[in-house]
Amino acid sequence: MAALLCLALLLACFAITSGSQRDCQRYVQIGSTLLVPLQHKLQPSESLVWKHNSKRIFHRKMTILTGAKDDVTANGSLLLKNIEKKHAGDYSAEVFNSNGQVVAEIKSPSLCVLDPVSKPTVKADCGSSLVTFTCQTTEKNIAWLQNDQVLAHQSNLNLTLTVKESTEGAISCRVSNQVSESTSDQHTPPDCQQDGNGNSDSERKLLGLEFWTMIIILSAGGGFVLLLIIILVVCCVCASRKRTMRVKDEAEFRLTWANAEQQKKQNKSGPVGQHHPRSHPHKSHHQPAGNTGPRSHCSKKKKDQQNTNKGPQANPRRQMQGPRQPSDEQAPPLPKPRGQGKKSLIA
Repeated sequence: MAALLCLALLLACFAITSGSQRDCQRYVQIGSTLLVPLQHKLQPSESLVWKHNSKRIFHRKMTILTGAKDDVTANGSLLLKNIEKKHAGDYSAEVFNSNGQVVAEIKSPSLCVLDPVSKPTVKADCGSSLVTFTCQTTEKNIAWLQNDQVLAHQSNLNLTLTVKESTEGAISCRVSNQVSESTSDQHTPPDCQQDGNGNSDSERKLLGLEFWTMIIILSAGGGFVLLLIIILVVCCVCASRKRTMRVKDEAEFRLTWANAEQQKKQNKSGPVGQHHPRSHPHKSHHQPAGNTGPRSHCSKKKKDQQNTNKGPQANPRRQMQGPRQPSDEQAPPLPKPRGQGKKSLIA
């Protein structure tokens, strides 16, 4: 039951709203002044009542009982000043004679109060061969004009013309409602003129921006990227040089340490080529078996004297090889002398 009641109320509201919109017979602009005429010749003895949406707003019976004197003219017409939205609706008048009987009932047309339209603006978008004009407004009644002449069958928000047609005259749009109208400024699209190559200004754009503006942006970005690359290369070269110098320093340090260690070892082993003198043991005068005795001893003495007279003889092999260079290797061990006990046993 409650649902049906709500539905009925909604339908009634919709019917009232649609009816008020459909019965709107007179339009007036907000802030203006309106005179609602009284379709009756008013007599001095008669009283007058004006109603707005069934609400009494003026009553005069010999004296003014409701309202103000300026609300009604001398012939009984209702005067509305500085109209607002609240003044919209139905107005009616009633005339009574001195006996209180109704002489006339006048119903005026329904009144609607509207805002004036705002001034529209025109925007043009250029293409390779077409130009699209857009009328920027919230109104629905639109008309397009070229050189102040209305273009037939053009009532949409957008107007499309060829580049050649757009240059034949200035373009403007006019919007209107029941109480006012307004026309935009005339728009001549110089940006849509084609260049020498037949390209429009929109085709000379790059990524939605002007061509030269985009070139400047890209150049600045490329320069910044190139600067970053140069800085990165310089940093890499400096790091490589530092790494190389560190490796060289480590190699020199190792070489210096190795030379110092080797020098210490040479100092411990003594100079190369220096031999200890051989210790000759005392020779026994006993001769082994088979020795002839003094004869061999005499011949040995003679040889020793000859070698003494001639001096030391150079070894031909050593002359061919040259002087021996000191070597880092240690000298070979000296031979051990024979023991005297074995000689005594052989004797």
